[in-house]
Amino acid sequence: MSDLPEKIGKYEITGVAGKGAMGIVYIGHDPYVDRKVAIKVSLSESPGEFLLDDSLAADNHRQFFNEAKAAGILDHPNIIKVYEAGDANGQDYIAIEFVEDADTLRTFRNEENLLPVKQLLHYIRQCAEALEYAHSKGITHRDIKPANLLLTKEGDIKIADFGIAVRKTNDKTATTKGFGSPLYMSPEQASGTKIGPQTDIFSLGVVLYELLTGTHPFQANTMPALFKNIVSEDPAPLKTHRNDLPPALEPIIAKALQKEPENRYTNCAEFAADLIEVELELETFGEDLSSEHKLEILSKLKFFNDFSEQEIEEILDQGEWEVFPSGKEILIEDDQDKAFYVITSGNASVSRMNKEIATLSEGDCFGEMAWLLGGKRSATVTAITKTVVLKLDEPLAEWASLSCQMRVNKTVQKVLMERLNDTTKRYARVL
Repeated sequence: MSDLPEKIGKYEITGVAGKGAMGIVYIGHDPYVDRKVAIKVSLSESPGEFLLDDSLAADNHRQFFNEAKAAGILDHPNIIKVYEAGDANGQDYIAIEFVEDADTLRTFRNEENLLPVKQLLHYIRQCAEALEYAHSKGITHRDIKPANLLLTKEGDIKIADFGIAVRKTNDKTATTKGFGSPLYMSPEQASGTKIGPQTDIFSLGVVLYELLTGTHPFQANTMPALFKNIVSEDPAPLKTHRNDLPPALEPIIAKALQKEPENRYTNCAEFAADLIEVELELETFGEDLSSEHKLEILSKLKFFNDFSEQEIEEILDQGEWEVFPSGKEILIEDDQDKAFYVITSGNASVSRMNKEIATLSEGDCFGEMAWLLGGKRSATVTAITKTVVLKLDEPLAEWASLSCQMRVNKTVQKVLMERLNDTTKRYARVL
């Protein structure tokens, strides 16, 4: 603490918040408005620090003040505010918003420390909305990564570090090579071609993929191999890493990570809108469900009355959870789809040739004949209310234990017999 400067400009220095590649961040106090601030000081001008190469010092200086020029024109609740930039006795500094007890999304990159899906989507949506605002002001961040996404104690995101942001001017759009953090670069950054807002969309897509799976989408052992993967290789599907994610996330990731900028989302507002839809789907459960909670739900359904916990866990490991809004067709008559479904919540109608023939509710199953025997669908099933289903689309013999196979077959036979009995009674009443 004895090495702390007493003041920088008008700001009283009270501590050190951290130290990064470009400088030291002090904790300061603005006596004029009585608020805590963060004071960023260029590393080359910090006490006891220096850069050996003058050209590096000049680059550092330019990038340092680029943050003030770019972020200084932005005023958004999910972007760190820049209050002031200046020179105090030959020392460059920037005064920015201080976020008390902040974490970053970097904390949640590992497989053992992933965020609940609904919570993560909320954070990424906030990022997308903040970037849409920045893009509308002509600012492209160019360094979106978990470490630059601050998480406040109130549970909101603040995008930080606009040090390499580019501002669109009347005479050119910047082109750069080598800027940004390699793991989160877009193909155009990796190949040194023209940069625009779509580069932030790609980087945010990488962040979303990594925080959903605990795995980077373009893993490589060397920098050239990493750049090659970013430019030319598609990441593995999400279900390669997790089978409990909403299926709707797969096309969102695929669109955000398109190699050509024009094939990605047109803007971050579209990205955010798709994330909102998945958030709303997850609200059907009331929360993002853990495996334990899903197991509890299945155990209470009549379809699984005779299953052991181990057999239900096998089904849970293999199945996918899908949400269908009211009026959405779950399966369609004469389609070749072979999936089998169990309703975990909601109601659905069964129709053939546009005539309703039955209704289904929680614990009912459908699609079993095509799943077991193949062939076309014999009816259309449509969600009456928001309907959540457990979907199984792989042949039973390929993944289930013998006991699980026998239990499923016995239960399906029971269902078929009950339906045949109901049909016979209805037919007898008509006669």
